[in-house]
Amino acid sequence: DQSRRLRTSPCISDSLMSKQRRVLIVGGGFAGLCCARDFSDDFLVTVVDAKEFFEYTPGILRAFVHPEHFDALSFTLQPVIERRMGCKYIWGEVTELNGPERTAKVKAMFSQEAETIDFDYCIISSGCNFNPLHKWGESLWFPTVHEQARPHGSWPHIDERFIEGRRRHILEEYAAIKEHFDALSFTLQPVIERRMGCKYIWGEVTELNGPERTAKVKPMFSQEAETVDFDYCIISSGCNFNPLHKWGESLWFPTVHEQARPHGSWPHIDERFIEGRRRHILEEYSAIKDLNAKHATVLVVGAGFIGVDFDYCIISSGCNFNPLHKWGESLWFPTVHEQARPHGSWPHIDERFIEGRRRHILEEYAAIKDLNAKHATVLVVGAGFIGVEWVTELRYYFPNLKNTIIDFLPNPLGPLPPGAAKYEGNVQQEAETIDFDYCIISSGCNFNPLHKWGESLWFPTVHEQARPHGSWPHIDERFIEGRRRHILEEYAAIKDLNSKNATILVVGAGFIGVEWVTELRYYFPNLKNTIIDFLPNPLGPLPPGAAKYCKKYMERHGINQFYSKKYAPDDAEFWNSIKLPNKVDKEYVCIGVKASNYFMPKETLSEKGPGGGGWILMDMTLAVMDRDDNIWSTDEKGHARIY
Repeated sequence: DQSRRLRTSPCISDSLMSKQRRVLIVGGGFAGLCCARDFSDDFLVTVVDAKEFFEYTPGILRAFVHPEHFDALSFTLQPVIERRMGCKYIWGEVTELNGPERTAKVKAMFSQEAETIDFDYCIISSGCNFNPLHKWGESLWFPTVHEQARPHGSWPHIDERFIEGRRRHILEEYAAIKEHFDALSFTLQPVIERRMGCKYIWGEVTELNGPERTAKVKPMFSQEAETVDFDYCIISSGCNFNPLHKWGESLWFPTVHEQARPHGSWPHIDERFIEGRRRHILEEYSAIKDLNAKHATVLVVGAGFIGVDFDYCIISSGCNFNPLHKWGESLWFPTVHEQARPHGSWPHIDERFIEGRRRHILEEYAAIKDLNAKHATVLVVGAGFIGVEWVTELRYYFPNLKNTIIDFLPNPLGPLPPGAAKYEGNVQQEAETIDFDYCIISSGCNFNPLHKWGESLWFPTVHEQARPHGSWPHIDERFIEGRRRHILEEYAAIKDLNSKNATILVVGAGFIGVEWVTELRYYFPNLKNTIIDFLPNPLGPLPPGAAKYCKKYMERHGINQFYSKKYAPDDAEFWNSIKLPNKVDKEYVCIGVKASNYFMPKETLSEKGPGGGGWILMDMTLAVMDRDDNIWSTDEKGHARIY
């Protein structure tokens, strides 16, 4: 038990156990992470580390001779410290520690000034360096992460505070050790060589000789250019996007040519590496963020997309699908042209954005749903493949609509073969008989014992007999689009509840109930959530540590919890006992299971059990039994046929 270990430690007295105590841990290595994990239950823990990642130091030297191994040795700290341990993580460097005043100055990454952090107790687990002959102890064994040390190191052009900077250092060192770097795996290399079967050279063409059909190529990490022969050459190196700069430097394209880099605005970054490009993006983002904080003024020169000359142009912009409308507006294609939008039927929606397109779809869906409720009549003009698809979709998903389709031609699907026009879809009305020698039943169960068919959000309602009795009989969840439609409808309903600050009760604190209430809390923060369970703790069958973590998490996120409570929705005393005298706006039942073995004969099903019985009887080999304890179906050797 972690808390017991803390309390019995000779170094930590009982007075330290207050939950208000703040512990600062300097260093996110082995010791720092172990301390953060053990102290997180009883203290407010903050971990500061100068790098964004953890690496398994004892194995790091292998990465310098086998770079792919680095991924197995490292992970980013933030998700582990904050999400899994529930502690605070600061990516930065402790520049000064004041013991008497219990303060530390921390310079966070991307920040220009150090900030002061208070603490009650501090654990220093920042480790050491491994080269006494170097001023800062620089070595391959540990990344150079301290700001003062980096300019004096052997690789000042690399920022090893980033996991990708560390990876870049490993790759550079590997290239220096190994004469050829054909085994290195970058973004392009596996695609070009493994998938396409072509040769890939990471380097720069410095000279092209057409008459002699040769090119001088300077590979990455090589000091000299080599000559490559060819029979044909395709130039697809593109162009740059700033005519006012000697080398066309811009944010739009990375600066990759060796001659251009010294003259650029970011010569300290090598964008030939994917991580150099990422570092540039992060630096630019930090600079823009700083400008935003200062309410700065910004001038953008050029209001086009980006002005580029071309020699040839391929037009593949397609067409629109409604000749009766000036701009060809239809549901079939989003309205994206600036001149067309003011004249459309939905000018309030900008479908150039994916969310605008999604909004239009949802609005149209709501309108059709309303028409369906009114048993409206619908006319589809045009029986080509678009019209036929649309009228059949409407008929399938909105059965109350009265649909008519017309066409100028004598048959639907005009340009298609005559057989396509005559085809009639067929959903089988009668059951057919299938023979078998052995049968394995793995159809699972349902998850709501309070509903006749065990209906719940956890599993789609797919059985034909169950659908008319469910809460969403208009949706056929046997189709993936039916399941998706149900999810969208439920999402819209929850979104509406969230806008009303509604109260929610989740019945059952097993893994389903806990997952559901925490998802609701995270994505819909305005909901007032309560969860109850008949057992004294959540996650009943799981270890006590899981229940403890779960309760603490839900407490921290404002989820009301009541245990040892029997669900009694018709009893006013029940509602008063969980502090909801006016009941709730929505209930979700997430308790227990219910059998769904309706296709089995009664003599093979239990008369009792969870959810009212109906479970398949079986022996220790999972062979199906009858109520007289006989194997229900056997083969010629007496072995069971059905499991």
